[in-house]
Amino acid sequence: MLPAATKSLRPDRRPRADQAPLRALLLILVIGLAGCGPSNSDRDSDRDSNRDAEPAAKRSSPAPIQPAPPPPAPRATSPSDLLGPLDIPTIAIVVDDWGHRRDATTRGFAELDFPLTFSILPGLRFSRQDALQATPLALPDDPAWDTAAAPPPQRRREIMLHLPMEPEGYPEHDPGPDPLRVGMDRGRVAAILDAALAGVPGARGLNNHMGSAATADPELMTALADELAARGLYFLDSLTTPRSVAAARMRAAGVPTLVNRIFLDQSVTSREQVRELLAQLVKSARARGAAVGICHPYPETLAVLSEELPRLRDEGLRLVTASELLALEAARRTAAETLP
Repeated sequence: MLPAATKSLRPDRRPRADQAPLRALLLILVIGLAGCGPSNSDRDSDRDSNRDAEPAAKRSSPAPIQPAPPPPAPRATSPSDLLGPLDIPTIAIVVDDWGHRRDATTRGFAELDFPLTFSILPGLRFSRQDALQATPLALPDDPAWDTAAAPPPQRRREIMLHLPMEPEGYPEHDPGPDPLRVGMDRGRVAAILDAALAGVPGARGLNNHMGSAATADPELMTALADELAARGLYFLDSLTTPRSVAAARMRAAGVPTLVNRIFLDQSVTSREQVRELLAQLVKSARARGAAVGICHPYPETLAVLSEELPRLRDEGLRLVTASELLALEAARRTAAETLP
């Protein structure tokens, strides 16, 4: 049996009656504290309050306004958009016989600050190299001039094939290897043309080298015209004979066609002669609206063109390449047809 003092310290198995109110009070406090946390609506209200507390500048500043893109530049839809009014007197100068050499004279022609057309003989040492002088032309369909926002540069170069053709007095007068000859059928003409064009890449058209007999032959010119039409190339009749039927046959086949007005130089020439012949070409252009002249890479011709072309340009004469002249002439015809 335990001592009386030890027995008095053992806890009762049942709660004493005076402890019940205390336990009830503790339960009420626990429940009250649990209910004091923020409700969902309180949390939403707190978030709204935090947003309201953000700086006003940050909350209300609008998104920056992007500047509107500039309007597209107007597209060049007519040769006149790039070259000026249709009624300006115009000349195209074609320089024949490229491909033979590279010297000070050919470099001088290449550096002239005017539009020129270089006609290149196929199969020569410098034929391909000379063809690389081609530049974009002032034509609406040329991707270099998608718009008319800026004028094209003056130093434009067009490449033409100078195709050898049979002259009168052949073979004593020799135009070179593989000329077009009287009596050839269309298949032979096509083969010669394909080989020649392959040696002068980028050629937009062709003119005849010699060819006084060939261009006077209707059947041969018809065969050539059909081949040029199929390839989308133009023709310049050098007019080495007054008996030429080339231009008529080309136009009948739908080939864009030009005709040489005058040769500006001869194999034996002088500056005075070139100056006089250039004056005749300009006179023809002023009278007819346009004219084509053919020259050669001779020192005398280079000297005169270097002196005279700046003056002629200042006097209002327009210089263009062969394709540009064809485009201007087509635009003139269209404008004439639409007149009341």
